[in-house]
Amino acid sequence: MTPKEQRFTEEYPIDWNGAAAARRSGYSANSARTVAYNLLTKEYIRDAIRVRMEELTMTANEVLSRLGCMARGEIPTVINVDKDGEQRETYDAKGALENLAKAHALFIDKVQIETYGLEFVEDADEEDKDSITSTP
Repeated sequence: MTPKEQRFTEEYPIDWNGAAAARRSGYSANSARTVAYNLLTKEYIRDAIRVRMEELTMTANEVLSRLGCMARGEIPTVINVDKDGEQRETYDAKGALENLAKAHALFIDKVQIETYGLEFVEDADEEDKDSITSTP
């Protein structure tokens, strides 16, 4: 793999834009789209991108662990100042708790389904279709 190809495999997962990744990798802006297409048709490039994604992706357990640390306040709060001079926390403990609760199915939406007297039959045969009725 050439250095430009290697760089492409690192750049592509950033925004999934092949032409932009090709330009950032040092390929000509005029041919970036074609180069990206050609690179993505090569199996060894796709394999390298897949490996890179495995390196970048967190497992479900890692996500839950990080959310748990955030919810318990074990990760120090970092304050960022935006362009308007307002201070903002980089994470939200309440949001972390809500995400953990959803992950553990603690918030289950209850849905009431009304059938209005219709009877639903799975995999009805032709003979069964004639016997399906609706009640008022």
